[in-house]
Amino acid sequence: MFGVLEPVLTDAPQRVFKTKTIIMHQGEAKLNAYAVIRGLVKVYTISAQGNEQVVTFHGPGDVFPSSWIFDTAPGALFFYQTCLETEVYCLDRETFLQKVYESPQRTQALLDHFARRYTADTVRINALQQPRAREKLLYTLFYLCQRYNTSGSPNLEIPFPLTQQLLGGLVGLTRETTATELNKLRRLGVITYDKQHYGINAKKLIAAMGSGDYDNLCSIRHQT
Repeated sequence: MFGVLEPVLTDAPQRVFKTKTIIMHQGEAKLNAYAVIRGLVKVYTISAQGNEQVVTFHGPGDVFPSSWIFDTAPGALFFYQTCLETEVYCLDRETFLQKVYESPQRTQALLDHFARRYTADTVRINALQQPRAREKLLYTLFYLCQRYNTSGSPNLEIPFPLTQQLLGGLVGLTRETTATELNKLRRLGVITYDKQHYGINAKKLIAAMGSGDYDNLCSIRHQT
């Protein structure tokens, strides 16, 4: 799961967080670094009106909070809350970075990881800019393809359960609107879902997006 970074992590203590546990609060300064072994962590903020705004998710193979780990922020920029029971490695920041930087191979692997995250996040930003709910969801599904496709196959299974509310929260849609649009996409064969588990047909997804520019990315492979 962690590839060449595995030796850096295996000596670290492990911890299991129950579902809906807040691991970090926004603005918190005394932090630990974590690497997700299994489960799902929701990253979010709360608007001045009290509305939750989902920023991203961290799943197996992810290390967070990256802004604090690499000293670009003095503390947590967001809230981090488990969506499922989640098991993590608890990392000492200085020890983790020392072990990474002493190996060019590990440094390159970490760079590749964050480069892929950056690429996927630009797709997510594009999703937020779409004017209609349908396009917002299509581009969000494409973001999930880029973020979590580990096989290179054009048929992708999202590796964690995802509620309609969480999916809609990624692009500011209500659960009702999200459910309506997902049903339309299911009838088109773009997605399948059962009990919060989603499958995506990347070729049909790109066809529904109506842009041939993405044709060569329908089987894009993400490696952790």
